[in-house]
Amino acid sequence: MADLEKIVDPNVVGGAGDGTSEANAYASLALWEAAEAQDLTDAGGDTMTALCKHTGDGIDDTELIIDDGGWVTADGNDITISVPLTHRHDTTRAALGYHMVEGGGFNVGLRVDIEWVTVDGMAATTTHANGQSGFFFIVDNLTLLNCLAYDTGTDQTAHGFQGTAAADVNVLLENCIAYGNRDSGFTVDAVTLNHCTAINNGTYGFQAFSAGTSTAANCYAGGNTTADYGATGAGALNTTTSHAADGTADTTTALAVGSGTYFTNVTATTEDVNVTSADSELNENTTGAVTATDYEGDTRDGTNPYAGADELVAAAGVTIPVMIHHYKQAGGL
Repeated sequence: MADLEKIVDPNVVGGAGDGTSEANAYASLALWEAAEAQDLTDAGGDTMTALCKHTGDGIDDTELIIDDGGWVTADGNDITISVPLTHRHDTTRAALGYHMVEGGGFNVGLRVDIEWVTVDGMAATTTHANGQSGFFFIVDNLTLLNCLAYDTGTDQTAHGFQGTAAADVNVLLENCIAYGNRDSGFTVDAVTLNHCTAINNGTYGFQAFSAGTSTAANCYAGGNTTADYGATGAGALNTTTSHAADGTADTTTALAVGSGTYFTNVTATTEDVNVTSADSELNENTTGAVTATDYEGDTRDGTNPYAGADELVAAAGVTIPVMIHHYKQAGGL
């Protein structure tokens, strides 16, 4: 069994373009897939990783559709598309890192049509007038970690994350973020959502769609036009220790840069959902041991982690001061 790894970097010019090193990186994920798609289950089985690097600014990757045209996957013979921490988004548009923009095919940023795929740390948008969802999937055995979907196009079905198949099995989204999308931040059927954040989206933050039951644990939603959490059709959405600004989840917490969430910025078009103060109410009424780390790899509190994608942690060597009050008793010192 071999662990196959190839490098993708749209900023690299020249080289062999075979992904064997940074100097020879594939210029896009589409080129990587075209060259590397294979049966990962044969000859003892392999795994495949596309390591996506962003070594310059202003360079987008274009639409990727991972389908069964050449891949054969299975449990243990899977595909991982990973953006390293130093090359990924910081929750803002100003520092998107490696990101996908639709290329005019299905008008999505990244679409997954095969099982046993993990996507970690990717950002995606659709800017075309008919642009649809940032991430689109109707498949089993899929994991999306630490991903950002933002500003999807003007199409009515332009969701941040869209996974609408009632029979989905083992589909997990963790530490994912959606803001500024034309429709809902997350529109899903039969999906597990842990520590995800959805703000300032055009309809719902989290929407259960046509059928199936989805669960949202330790998530946060606020500032969404229709509702922060809701269900349409026969879909069901169960929340577990999640927060909402509008009262549609387990705990009501205002969307704010001050009292409430203490996000860095909640203004539409300049969102930054990093938590800035230990006074944030996001770590109230949450459940530990749901997700071990946050979107940037910080270890979460095991008892009362912060709802949403970011965990507030003290910087190394920083001590949070404790105020000591001295009271004078009557008749004493």
